[in-house]
Amino acid sequence: YEKAASFYLRVATEYPQSKEAPKALNNAGAVLEKAKKQEDAVSAYKQLADKYPQSPDAPEALFTAARIEENIAYYDKAAALYEQLAQKYPQNAHAADSLRSAGVLRQSLGQHDRAIKHFGEYSRRCKDKADAKDVAFQVAVVHEDQKDYRAAAQSFAAFAHTYPGDARTVEAHARQ
Repeated sequence: YEKAASFYLRVATEYPQSKEAPKALNNAGAVLEKAKKQEDAVSAYKQLADKYPQSPDAPEALFTAARIEENIAYYDKAAALYEQLAQKYPQNAHAADSLRSAGVLRQSLGQHDRAIKHFGEYSRRCKDKADAKDVAFQVAVVHEDQKDYRAAAQSFAAFAHTYPGDARTVEAHARQ
């Protein structure tokens, strides 16, 4: 694996203007990932996204790098990469999932304000997704965890109003 990864990285370094450079970095990331060299794989994927943001492979590279960072418990790094993907590529298929993942990670890191921001944006962007109501409920829970009871009450009320038939509506009213 190391020879292949070295070859791809050398191609990208020696021929940065080539249309094949982003593909070479993507291939290097994939090979390094298979070789269980996660930090090097993340580096290759991030390099692809940073140097070639217009490449069709850039959003997928960010998503893969974020997933790797999350899997090795670098939650702050993973959240930043998910945020970058959602911000730079809002139309990408992974953008919504990235927002939600960033919110979950920020919440687990105790960064409640950022989690609420991501969950709120997810709810606005993805009203029609099946898990939109889960995220709306989560916003209220995060406010409650933050001991911002006024905002929690408002969020639980908004949830109950928006999703009157949901199984958690009674819970939302009680928590409100």
